Amino acid sequence: MSENKVKRDVTEQEKMIANGIAGLFGILGIGILIAFIYSVLNNTNVTEAETQNRMILEFLDGYGLLIPLIVFGLCLTFLNFARRLFARDIITSGWAQLTLFWTMVFSIIIIFIHIFQVLTNNISAQAGDRLSLNFGLIGGLIVLGAVTGAAWWWLTKNREHVYTTGEETIASRESLVAWNLLIPTVAVMLLVAARPLERTFIGSLTDRTFAGAADQEVNFIGVANYTRLLGFRLDNVDCVRTDAGECETRVVENEIEDPDSISVDLDSIAALEPTTLDVGLDFFTSETLNNLLAENESFATSLATVAKATIEEETGSEVGDVEVLSIVETNIVEVSVDGETREVLISDRLTDFEGLDLSDVDLNYADNVELAGLNTYRIRSRTIREQLEAITLGEYDFENNAEIDDVAVTGFDSFDSMNVTVTRLEVEDEVVYENLRNSLGDTYRNFASVSTFNLFGNRWVLSARDAAFYTAVGNTLFFTFFTVIAELILGLIIAMAVNTKFPGQGLMRAAMLVPWAIPTVVSAKLWEYMLLDNRTGVINDILIRTGIIDSSISWFANADFRIWSLIFVDVWKTTPFMALLILAGLQTIPSDIYEAADVDGAGPVRQFFSMTLPLLRPTIAVALVFRTLDAIRAFDVFEVLLGRQLQSMATYNQFVLVETQEFGYASAIGVTMFVIIMVFTVIYVRALGVDTD
Repeated sequence: MSENKVKRDVTEQEKMIANGIAGLFGILGIGILIAFIYSVLNNTNVTEAETQNRMILEFLDGYGLLIPLIVFGLCLTFLNFARRLFARDIITSGWAQLTLFWTMVFSIIIIFIHIFQVLTNNISAQAGDRLSLNFGLIGGLIVLGAVTGAAWWWLTKNREHVYTTGEETIASRESLVAWNLLIPTVAVMLLVAARPLERTFIGSLTDRTFAGAADQEVNFIGVANYTRLLGFRLDNVDCVRTDAGECETRVVENEIEDPDSISVDLDSIAALEPTTLDVGLDFFTSETLNNLLAENESFATSLATVAKATIEEETGSEVGDVEVLSIVETNIVEVSVDGETREVLISDRLTDFEGLDLSDVDLNYADNVELAGLNTYRIRSRTIREQLEAITLGEYDFENNAEIDDVAVTGFDSFDSMNVTVTRLEVEDEVVYENLRNSLGDTYRNFASVSTFNLFGNRWVLSARDAAFYTAVGNTLFFTFFTVIAELILGLIIAMAVNTKFPGQGLMRAAMLVPWAIPTVVSAKLWEYMLLDNRTGVINDILIRTGIIDSSISWFANADFRIWSLIFVDVWKTTPFMALLILAGLQTIPSDIYEAADVDGAGPVRQFFSMTLPLLRPTIAVALVFRTLDAIRAFDVFEVLLGRQLQSMATYNQFVLVETQEFGYASAIGVTMFVIIMVFTVIYVRALGVDTD
């Protein structure tokens, strides 16, 4: 049957119904807009606001941003539907059918939600607080559902017969089916995800404070928070010039610290009297103290006195005579009190022992002193610290001695060897540049320097209104870039390794997930202890034993190692997650293509770059999005290991919210983080070509 014949078969009644459906969409479009405007005009909080800013704030609190956008979007869409339905457009009729169906469904859902809310409220409410059903709302929704349902049913039967303008393609049909399945998901996403983000954005447009009083006045301030947060400037700074027009210079001495280890003359160390060092029992070996207890009466008497005072302080009552039996270990003393044996922890210094006389006692350091005690009390006692540094200066063979500024003893690695830090002076001429605050005046008042760098022979200064935020952004992006790259490479290697068949493959796959299964706070604390710069720091101990470093490194105290320590901890923790995602992608690649490649003579490297990587692009994109999202909002690893020493955007956001109580400003930071994550997501999708696959 020809197209002209189909058009002639359309009855006048069908045309009238089709025009009625088109008119229905026109009425719905205008009705939604009128209903929204009527609601706003009858909202006393909005219409009776004292100022324009207050009116905007009340409108945003009541309706947000999504509702107005949805209302105006539906209004324009329905009016466009009406226009195209009058023209009998076949594709538009499909979208109209879809819209009518879901309008009917949502009308029924809203009726049941309203009834459920009223019933659940009235079950526990007092008689005076009970709600009544809004029969006007229910009646209107019933009429809307009935009309849209009838129109949807008619379109189901007659759409392809009545609407003949245009051509419906397979792609347009698939699009309708996809949206029919997606609409519930979109509705849930608007309620669960978009609505909270909207509230955060609205909060960023106010001066609301966190945990403020209920009657606190909140003002709409527009983009003031974003202006303060994102405001920056880049200035070219000129040098201070002499009368001759040349740049002025000054002599600068830069201190450079170099760790070193030197041999020590034990005779000079032994010359230091322990009694003048303000040390405790744990300074000496237990063997030395037991020998001293047997040979020196003043030591035994004074130690018994200290032990008795310690016991009485702990028990809160007087005790009889105390006899020292032995030194168990370091500063733990075994005593006899009223016939009962007990151990006492002696924390007093030797200088506090009354009647102690060690003038005729020869205490040789190498034989009688605990190495840990020597390191501990070197730091505690200014006297021994100064004496050891004097000894070091006397024994250290300096080259270019004039350049040496100081030598600090950091500890003993053995009794005849000390670790030292040598501070050298490096003298150079430095160009003197103008002070921005002096040269720019009031225009620079609310700015602070973020970083300074030289480019093409010019000095540039990047300044920001919130320099701390820009520093946090820099820390976060640096952390994100290196962690994600390292985790991607290592995860790819691990995934390809466990994807091959070998004995214990299942056990290896389970074991690789252990770091990821450990909570971040727990793993961060574990690594904090392992990276300590004392004897309990296993990492330093291993690196020293293997000769990679000469002395312990303060990984979290040293500014040069802080961020790299965080990166290392995070890579160890999260690489298994990346490996798991990539392994899932590898499992989807059919093995026969590799067999064909082997037949064609392609080697493993050629197969990896020509087959594996291209086929893994969607998987890698998903993995990168997930890991980048996690890394950009990294909070726990920064907070646990560094606190305020080095902040990420998330820790800075928490600081602003909790410490300064600026809810609006903290909301602006949260929205900015969301935008940064979205930018990275788009870059990944575009760069990896996922949208074209």
